[in-house]
Amino acid sequence: MNFFRLSIPAAVLSLGGCSFSTAPEPPEFKLSAEALNQQYAARRETEAGRLYAGEIATARDDEGRRTYRATGGALYVIDSVPPIQVMAPEITITPDFSETLGKATVKKDDRLYIAHGTTKFRVEGTTLKPDGAHLIRRIAVEKVPLKNSAAAEAGAAATSTTGAEPAAPPPPKPVNRKAVSEPKARKSSPPRADKPKEAPAVDRPRLLNLMREPTER
Repeated sequence: MNFFRLSIPAAVLSLGGCSFSTAPEPPEFKLSAEALNQQYAARRETEAGRLYAGEIATARDDEGRRTYRATGGALYVIDSVPPIQVMAPEITITPDFSETLGKATVKKDDRLYIAHGTTKFRVEGTTLKPDGAHLIRRIAVEKVPLKNSAAAEAGAAATSTTGAEPAAPPPPKPVNRKAVSEPKARKSSPPRADKPKEAPAVDRPRLLNLMREPTER
């Protein structure tokens, strides 16, 4: 007895530590409410969420509460945080739970629960209760392409081809502030000496005549 009591927690821990494979979520799970209205012919508001299907039949239980039977391909969005999305060929919704019929897929948190054969999924509040064999997959995260990736790749290819980054422009030459602020001094030339004027020519005979002693007449 003690052996079985110890083995059960060990099994639970081993399952909890398993790493799940990834799988893409169905495209219907990514559609907005407006897009779902266009894709499905019938739509109903329930107490827990929104029901979309090819056809929806409404009935009342013994207590007068409404129940829904969605056929022709159905999608049920439960307004929890985060939302629980259920997709199956047929979905039945009562005030207490919702249940799938046929091969169904349920998205809860970051997991996908995929039914096998006659497996049924029942959702009570926010609790998922599988009834039968099923797969559990982690939702694959899609990579969003970066903007201007083509230009970035072209730039990287050009750099790899040349083998070096483009050279930076040369730095500007320093300005000689002294030469700009102080104008060059003009060379001063020494003052020119005036040339002596030449003496007029002397009339020697007249000069000698003047130097003679005066005579009486």
